[in-house]
Amino acid sequence: MGNACKKEQKAPEVKAVEQMNEYKVIVVGESGVGKTAFIYSFINEKNANGLIQVPTAGVSNQYKIVNVPGGGKNGLPKQVKLDIWDTPGG
Repeated sequence: MGNACKKEQKAPEVKAVEQMNEYKVIVVGESGVGKTAFIYSFINEKNANGLIQVPTAGVSNQYKIVNVPGGGKNGLPKQVKLDIWDTPGG
C-alpha cells in the first residue's frame, strides 16, 4: 500500500484559564452592631430585616464569587472569591 493522503488533524485549541483569586474578609465589631445581618445581605443579595438574629457563637464563614469590573485582562471583568468570616462581638 502506498502513501494514502491523510488529512492532518490539529489538536483542539486550549484556552488559558485565569486562576481565580481568593480573598479572606474578616468582619469584626462590637456585639449587636449588625455584622451577621450585613454579611447575610451581601451574600444573599436581600435585606436581613425581619430575620431573628441571635448572637454569633464562635466564628462562621461563607463564600461568594463576585465580578470586579475592569479587574481582568484587557479591562474585562474578573471573578474573585471572597471567603467572608463572621466573628462574635466583644
